[in-house]
Order: sequence, then structure tokens, then C-alpha cells
Amino acid sequence: MISGFEIRNEIGGAEPCRLFRALRERDGAAVLLKTCDPGNDFGRTALGREFEILRTLTGARVLHAVDLLDQHHRPVLVLQDPGGYPLLAALPTRELPIAASLQIAAAVAQILAELDERGAVHNDLGPHSIWVEESRSDAWLLHFARATCPAVSPCAARRHPDSTLAYGSPEQTGRTNRRPDYRTDFYSLGVVLYRLLTGALPFSSDNPIELVHAQVATQALSPGALNAAIPEALSSLVLKLLAKDPEERYRSATGISRDLDHCRREYRQTGTIAPFRLGSGDLSTRLQISSRLYGRDAEIAKLLATYEEVRGGTTERALVLVHGYSGIGKTSLISELQSPLIRDHGYFISGKYDQLRGNVPYSSLIQAFQSLVQQLLTESEDRLTDCRNRILRALGGNGKVIVDIIPQIEHVIGAQAELPTLGPAENQNRFNRAFLAFSSVFGSAGHPLV
Repeated sequence: MISGFEIRNEIGGAEPCRLFRALRERDGAAVLLKTCDPGNDFGRTALGREFEILRTLTGARVLHAVDLLDQHHRPVLVLQDPGGYPLLAALPTRELPIAASLQIAAAVAQILAELDERGAVHNDLGPHSIWVEESRSDAWLLHFARATCPAVSPCAARRHPDSTLAYGSPEQTGRTNRRPDYRTDFYSLGVVLYRLLTGALPFSSDNPIELVHAQVATQALSPGALNAAIPEALSSLVLKLLAKDPEERYRSATGISRDLDHCRREYRQTGTIAPFRLGSGDLSTRLQISSRLYGRDAEIAKLLATYEEVRGGTTERALVLVHGYSGIGKTSLISELQSPLIRDHGYFISGKYDQLRGNVPYSSLIQAFQSLVQQLLTESEDRLTDCRNRILRALGGNGKVIVDIIPQIEHVIGAQAELPTLGPAENQNRFNRAFLAFSSVFGSAGHPLV
């Protein structure tokens, strides 16, 4: 119970929060209540941050915040209720009519344009965060806890829940050498429109790591291949939104909105959409520095050739030294290996020696293997169990050595028994043996490690 409100029904939410439709008792106003369990610190922080962001988006078509309450240590975000429901609740098991799909997508594109004017990016766009009215002729956005906004500090990195992972962009997976920016919302809109038109997702899997692999390395089928009624021009628009490289997507939400409006008008008048040049009115108001590498084709070719030699078994392992002045692009060059690694179900790990942490032994190696543990935790339960067994076999009884330097590994192998105290030399030898045994578990033919 939430005092001061009459709860009508629960209508979804965004992990770890729940969303309720309610009436405010003092005046009978219809509101939405978004809340989480009292002990959920992440949920409390997310709701507070969402409240701050929504206060900066005055005039945009979002579900505006009315108040942020604290009831018995339970945070409650009070939102306007314009009627209607989340798009997720309205999605049938098959596709929507083309006209209805275009109407919803055009409304969302217009909202993204409004957010762009305010320098905001949603970062969690999907059917769960799109609110539609009963006739589906208008839309609003909600669930802004992951959004970025100039006036509010960025949130700590946190991966998408499995329930919404399919709507995330390739760059949001952390498995590409591209940083997420405003164009990540364009990709998510493409996934939404794909599902509206076809009744299916471009990529779907019960295994999160397989889904991430598809998002990064697999081209989506054309919507027209799943629904022959979809005009080719509309299929091309969706695939442009779903481009793996952000620079191949639209440059602006206004450009998307104009193309969708053109599709709506022509489909309403003729029942089809003739081919047209996409993005003819697509002009970005943002200065966006390209992430592409130029003039490094020979170096990239050498890296890929060495990788293929190791993966193919020509050589068991290889060391490549990349040198150059600070800022010349060494990290970006090495990151070009991420795409083939995703294709081959491999792991890419990295660490950096920091001047401020120069007194921490093995700091770069530890950082690199911490990122490996994060990737392991996205694996299927069967794959994780197999990995746990192989690590424990390799470590013998020395699991505590690895837990002490990489505490996150405890989520994979469980708590480990304390070890007897040794002298400095013996302790160093035990560490060396344990770390070599641990690292040797990874880097197989089926799962290469870079």
C-alpha cells in the first residue's frame, strides 16, 4: 500500500521498479506511481535521477513528474497519467497494420527530436518505455533513469536487463569500439518499428551472449522478407535505423521524422510507398567527431592476420606490440579486433597502467580480467557452470588467491576457503602458479581471448 493513493492496477515497469495506475485521494487525480522495494539502493537512485531529468524536459512529450515521495523508506515517483497504456501491453503476437505502425513510430521520432533540442538521450527506448493513447494516434516516453541530460550527472554504467536487451544498440553492448551517443535511440526505434511491422524482433535468443553476438555481428533480415506487404522503401528505412555503425544511421531525429511522415502520407493516399531517397532532409545540428579509423588499413590487416593465425591453430599464441605517441590512436586500433571476436564468440579484455595506480601490483592485468568476469556473467547457465568447473579444476585449492585480487570472480566460482599464510617468496610462487592456471582456462579454439 502507498498512503494517499488508491491503487487501481499494476501496469508494468522497468527493472528494478514497478509501475501502478492510481487515484490521488485528496483530489481524485489520475496518476501513475513508480516505486521499488525499500532496500533497493539502485532503484532509489534511479528514481531520484529520473525525477531530476524529467524536471528538465518541460514541454517535451514525456510522462512528467508530479512529485517524488518517501514513504517508510520506499521511494515513490508520481507521474502524470494521460490515459492509455505502455506499448508493450498493446503489442499483439503478430504484426500491427502498417498505418498504425507508422503512426506510432512517427510520434516517437518527433519526441526524440524534442529530446535532441534539449541535449537529452533516452538510452532505454523500447515498447516498455513508449506510452500510447487508446487510439494509438499519440505517444509519450517514460522510464528515463538511464537517460543522459546536460543538467544531470551521468548514471553509473549498468547493462540492460535481459528483458530489454533486444532493444539495445550494438554500441551499448560494450563489445564494439564505439561509444553510445544520441544515435543509439535511433537503433532502438528501428527495433521497435521492426517488431511493429513484422511481429518479430530482428534478433532474438534466450542466451544473452548469443543475442549480443547477433546485435554486433549479424545483419537483420529485411522486414519485407518476413511480411511481404511491407513496401521496400519502408524496409530500407528500418534497416537504415538498424545499421551496426552509428554513422550509417540517420544523423538526426528530425530526418527520421520527415521520412516517416512521407511514408505515412504516401501510404494513406496510395496504399503503398514508392522508393525514395532516404535522409534527404537529414541534417544534424550536433558536431559529431567520426569514430572511424583512417590511414590504418595496413596495421588493422596485420592485427587481423595474427588473430586468424592463432584462431586457426597455425600458432598457439601471439604477442603484438603496438607503440606510438600518446593520443595517436593505439587503443582505437586494437579495438578493431572486437568485431571478429564477437563473430567467433570470443572475449576481448583490456587494462591500462595508470600513473595514479603505479604502486598497485598487476593493476592492468587485474583490470583486464575483471572485464572478463563481467562477460562471463552474461553467459548461459550451462556455459557458466562449465566455466566454473574448469576454473576450479585448474586452481585446485588455490581459488582464494584469485578471489583476493578479482573479487567479482566469486560470482562465478563461489566463496573459497582461506589459505595458510606463507613467506614472501612462497606466497609469490603460489600467486604465479594460481594466476597462470586461471588464465590458461580461457583462450580455446571455440572461445578465443584477446
